[in-house]
Amino acid sequence: MAAKKKNFLVDHWDYLVALGGIAVLAGVVMFSFGKIAESVEDGRQECEMEIRARKPAHEGVERANMSHLIHVFKTARNPPTLKDVDPKKANFLASERRVICMVDPSEKGIKPCGNPIPQGAETCPFCGAKQPTFVKIDMDTDHDGLPNDWEKKFGLNPKDPTDAAKDKDGDGFTNMEEFQANTDPTNAYSHPDYLDSLSVASEVTETRLPFFFESASPVPNPTNRAETTYRLTFRNPSKKGMYGQMGEVYRVLIGEEIGKKDDRDPKKSVMTGFVATAYEKKSEEIPIKGAGTGVKGSGKTLMKKVDASVVHLKRILDGKPVTVRINQKNVAVDLHVDLFFSRGGGKKFTVTPGDEIALYNRKYKIVEFGGAPNAPTVVVEDLLSKKRKEFRKP
Repeated sequence: MAAKKKNFLVDHWDYLVALGGIAVLAGVVMFSFGKIAESVEDGRQECEMEIRARKPAHEGVERANMSHLIHVFKTARNPPTLKDVDPKKANFLASERRVICMVDPSEKGIKPCGNPIPQGAETCPFCGAKQPTFVKIDMDTDHDGLPNDWEKKFGLNPKDPTDAAKDKDGDGFTNMEEFQANTDPTNAYSHPDYLDSLSVASEVTETRLPFFFESASPVPNPTNRAETTYRLTFRNPSKKGMYGQMGEVYRVLIGEEIGKKDDRDPKKSVMTGFVATAYEKKSEEIPIKGAGTGVKGSGKTLMKKVDASVVHLKRILDGKPVTVRINQKNVAVDLHVDLFFSRGGGKKFTVTPGDEIALYNRKYKIVEFGGAPNAPTVVVEDLLSKKRKEFRKP
C-alpha cells in the first residue's frame, strides 16, 4: 500500500491560524499606542494655544520690588563680622550699649531705679530721674592703649595694635609715649622732653697739663731780628730727661707747639697739643716765712720779690685758652663728666662746661658743673627753649 503524501498546510493549519491572530493583535496594539500619543500631543498643543490666548484678569499690576530680597541674599553671601560692627549701634551680633540708671548729684532725695538704660540718656526712661553727665568714654578697638579718636586724628590705624610701639615721626618716642605726654606723634619737634632721658653717669675727672712752665729767656725774633721774643722752657715731670735729669725739657719759641720734635724720626716726636701764645713777665712780693718784722714795733712783715710771670697757652684741638704761672704744676685744663642718654639704644657723652650735644633733632649746652667730684651736678640748657635743668649723680 502506497504511503500517503503529507500536506504542510493541512498538518499545521492550527499553528498558522494562531500565528496570524498574534500578528493581527500586535498591529492593533501598535495602532492604539500611536493614536494615544497623537492624542496627548494634540492636547498639549491645544492647551498651550489656549493659555497664550488668555488675557490677565487684572491690568496694570506693578512688578514686585525685589531689592530687599536681593539685599538679604548679598548679606547671606557676605555676612558681617564682629570687627565691622559699629559698637554704638544695636545689631544681631552686639546689643545696644547700656548703663545702670543713676541720679545726678543735683537731684536730691531721688533714688535711682537701677534699670539698664541707653548710654547717653539724659533722663531714665523708667523712673524719669536726671542722669549724671560723665566724661566721654574713649573707644579703643585694638586695645593698644590709644583711643580710636586719637589714632584717627593723627593718621594711625585704630584696628592695628602694633602702632602704639611705633615712632611715626622718628623723634625717638613711641606713639604711646607721645599720647601720654599729649604731644604730636606726626611732628618731630613736638615730643616729650629729651632731658628726662638724660642722667649723670660718672664722677668728675680732670684733664691736667702734662708739663709746667719753668723759665723764659729773651732771644732775637727769627722772623725779625730787630725784635725780641722769648724762648720758653717747659718740663714734663712724668718723663725722664735726655741725661737722666728729672723731667723731659721742652724749649719752644712763642707761637710754637710745646713738645719735642724730631725731624729725622717723626715717630720719636713728643707733641702736647698746646701752643704758647704769649708771655707776661711779672713779679710780686710775698712775706718771708719766719723773718718777723723789719723794724721792731712797726708791725710790718718782711717781704721779698718773687717771679710771678705767666704764659698764655691755647689748645690746638678746640682753641681752649689756658693760663699757666711759672712753676705751677698739675694745672687743670678742664673737667670731664659722662652723661648717658637712655633712648635709641643708649648713648654716652663725655662733656666739659661749654660743650654742646645733640639729642636727635635738638641741641643742648653744658652750662656748668657743681657739687663734689664724686657726686657732681651738671646744668644743661636747651638751646631752643632756653630751659635749664640740673642733673645730679645718684
